[in-house]
This record gives sequence, C-alpha cells and structure tokens, in this order.
Amino acid sequence: MCVEILLLEKKRVSYYASLCCRIIFEKATHTAFLKVDDLASVWCEWVEMELRHDHHDECLQLLQRAVAPPPRRVAYHDAGETVQMRLHKSLKVRRQMLPAAVPPIDNSIVHFRSGPSTPTLRNPLGHSSRPRQSTTAS
Repeated sequence: MCVEILLLEKKRVSYYASLCCRIIFEKATHTAFLKVDDLASVWCEWVEMELRHDHHDECLQLLQRAVAPPPRRVAYHDAGETVQMRLHKSLKVRRQMLPAAVPPIDNSIVHFRSGPSTPTLRNPLGHSSRPRQSTTAS
C-alpha cells in the first residue's frame, strides 16, 4: 500500500515538474536571442526533455511548431528579422526531427562490436552467433 502511494506521488510530482518545465521552455522560445542557433538549442533541449519523459506525441508537435514556416518569406541570414522568424530553416532543429520520429532500436537484438565490422547477433537465450565464414580455398 505504501509503495503504491509513493509511486502515485512520484508520478504526480513528475507531472507537475514537467508542466513547470514546459512553461519555462515556452517563455524561453519567445526570448530575443542574438543567434538562431541559440534558439534552436532551446527547442532541442525541450524536445529532449519530452523524450526523456516518453512524451513522443508532444515531441513531434514541438518539432512541427519549430519548423513551421512563418507567414511571409524570410532569409536565414537576414539580421533584420527576429530569430523566431528564421528558426524554421535551422539545420539543428531539423536534425532533431529524426531521433524523435524514429523509435529507439532494441540493443538486445543486434550488438555491433568495435573492430572488424561483423555484427554479433544475440538471441534471447544469451548465446551469440556470428555469420559463418566461407571455408572454400581458392
């Protein structure tokens, strides 16, 4: 009973902590940064925070907001425009879209060894098997 109460309390605290973080990140995205890369870093950190909490739908929504084009056309290097208007062309944010959209690979299935590029396949029983080498002598 006590363990269940502690788990529920932990979830409640985690929910309110992530809610507070979202408010702070939202305010940070409206800050007047000097460089587009600084604003892109804020968006990327926000996305990574959502990924750590397994909120994949929120990650995709954030990235869609970040790369949405502004109502009028702007140049990336135009210093007369705000960084928020130029963010949609940032490569840093666009590179972040791939890890958020692709589910993580299960490391228990394929383990790549450092050294010769021969993957070691692991089966659920813990035995490892390597692809067989051809033994024909020429």
